[in-house]
Amino acid sequence: MSVSITHRETVIFYGYVFDADTYYDRYPDATAAIKAILAAAGMPDPYDAFPEGADYADWADRHDTEIEAYLDAWTKAEAALPVGTGTHGSNAVPTPYLYVAGTRSDTPRGTPRANPAMNPIHVVGRDVDPEWKTVLDTFLTSQSITPPTGPNQPSWWSAAFEDRD
Repeated sequence: MSVSITHRETVIFYGYVFDADTYYDRYPDATAAIKAILAAAGMPDPYDAFPEGADYADWADRHDTEIEAYLDAWTKAEAALPVGTGTHGSNAVPTPYLYVAGTRSDTPRGTPRANPAMNPIHVVGRDVDPEWKTVLDTFLTSQSITPPTGPNQPSWWSAAFEDRD
């Protein structure tokens, strides 16, 4: 069975959402996971070797090959992760979410009512792979983060992020 969503939010994904009061160091971090994968593969971050006070443009020109190789490896490592991370809420209260790779869809912001001019986004709500929760929990465990409790369990979520002054 699939569900058609005609009220659009910024993103739709299957995963966990975290409460705004979760401490920042307890958020899932795909960046840290990717850096760990690259370090384990013997590929140090070339930016770690940037000398303090040096001219960045000159340094980057001299290390262009290393930087390009690292960015290429980063892209491959990110694509290999079974999860992704994002932020919902606002810049005043940024709140993370963790999703199963391949389930996140960017959507245009809509109106409070269904807009017949927009094609619906089809989300397969009942055909969730039972392994998805294990994938999410394994990633959280790898970062020593306790999965959210209460209503913030793995599910299909829609989320938006707004810049606010």
